[in-house]
Amino acid sequence: MSNKVDNLDDNYRRNDAKTEQYAKAYIDPYEKHLAVIKQMESMAKSPTSKIISDLINDHIFQSQFYKLLYDEYRGKLPIEEKTIAFDPDNNKPNNKMINDYRGEITKQHFSYSFGNPITYVNDESRYNATEYEKVDMAMTDFNAMNKMRSLDMKTAKFMGICGTSSRLLYVDVDKNLRAQHVSPWETIFIRDKAIDEVVYAMRYFPMKVYYGDEQLETRYYVEWYDREKVYYFQETKKKDFAPVAGSNGKSEEYHNFKSVPLIEFKNNDERLGDFNLVRALIDGYDHTVSCSQDEIDQFRNAYLIFENLGVDTDTLNKLRAQGALSIGEGGKVYWLVKEINDQFFENHKKTLQENVYKFSGTVDMSDEKFSGAGQSGESRKWKLKSIVDRAIIKQGQFEESIYDQYECIQTYWNLIGIPFNVLNLSIGFTPNIPVDSKYEAETSNILKGLVSEKTRLSRLSFIADPDEEIRAMEDEQELIQIPDDDDDKTDGDDEGNE
Repeated sequence: MSNKVDNLDDNYRRNDAKTEQYAKAYIDPYEKHLAVIKQMESMAKSPTSKIISDLINDHIFQSQFYKLLYDEYRGKLPIEEKTIAFDPDNNKPNNKMINDYRGEITKQHFSYSFGNPITYVNDESRYNATEYEKVDMAMTDFNAMNKMRSLDMKTAKFMGICGTSSRLLYVDVDKNLRAQHVSPWETIFIRDKAIDEVVYAMRYFPMKVYYGDEQLETRYYVEWYDREKVYYFQETKKKDFAPVAGSNGKSEEYHNFKSVPLIEFKNNDERLGDFNLVRALIDGYDHTVSCSQDEIDQFRNAYLIFENLGVDTDTLNKLRAQGALSIGEGGKVYWLVKEINDQFFENHKKTLQENVYKFSGTVDMSDEKFSGAGQSGESRKWKLKSIVDRAIIKQGQFEESIYDQYECIQTYWNLIGIPFNVLNLSIGFTPNIPVDSKYEAETSNILKGLVSEKTRLSRLSFIADPDEEIRAMEDEQELIQIPDDDDDKTDGDDEGNE
């Protein structure tokens, strides 16, 4: 057995050709998962080596496709493989221009939906004072210890890139409830569609295995989760899987929850990333821009033709020094250049660029139609509608997974005496959009007297609590009341008597 293991972040057993093929013909794993569920129910114990091997073999190309998408997001793009035909000596220009549309698309969707912190609010009215204090303290400690704001952002980012992300809950050695991000290429979820629940989940990743100080190999390490336990396996030399000791020295242990603690976060039901469907358009734009730059470079390296004129090295040196050349009768000097149809390239680039934004549901922020001085905040909102439409789906899926997470957390908190109930939890998203305060103020002024003050003030984005604002306005009015008329009359009578 190995005495040391290290997690690897590489493409173990990667095959890009098959990865692309898998991406174009996604295989629904439902039938395979249904068979696994039936087999596990008949055994009523940890999975077999064959179950693990079959799941990995079926999932491996999907896993590699997730890695491919993440690599593209980080700048490892197909344009880097661009070559020039009929140029064995590599003398021709071969530019490889990268345009980061993948990053811009991901950041636009991410910023709109998750640019502002997600709010988690427990309904205080459904607990007594003691219960609410325990629940509130547990929630506050959990969010602080796990840096939930940062974790939510990381989860949402990978959702946008790969179409799915994952999160693992566990209890550390100090009995603290922890949550960590898990890369989407490491996870397989076995969902029972009859009850619409994940009944098993598996995390697998390659690790370096040391045998003493001499031999080094790379093997898969597996964590298998059910509703009560986690089981540990490691790949053997024979490429099957054998139980291996975990951190507690045992090959299995209770994970302290009553449901599967590995949670999937989907970008949408199809698990499509934000730029998934426009990858070919972006690659086409990169190629067009790169080839255009090649043409420009070749134009700069144009050949000088001397027709009916003998030119030696001394003459060429004088030409370079003086910039002039005496030409006899019948002689000609001209450049051999290739005509560049720049209008064609520009039109083609514009078409590709417009389609990238259109089919990814994003906005060209540099477009005059969006960023022009004549554009109001309200008109920009309409131009953001495609982002809004996708945000509704993205936030809905994220909310569903958050509730799955807290349903799992509830089983542990209830076990240790914290009376948390996930049904009392509200989750809120605040879109990160530009606000036209002048437009809002003008609209609010028009509504004065037509609707209630609470309704009118609720339409102003910079007022968080309309009721509190109304109370503040009333208090302010009391402070600036005009002195009573009776006081004025008394002063006047005194002056008259005098």
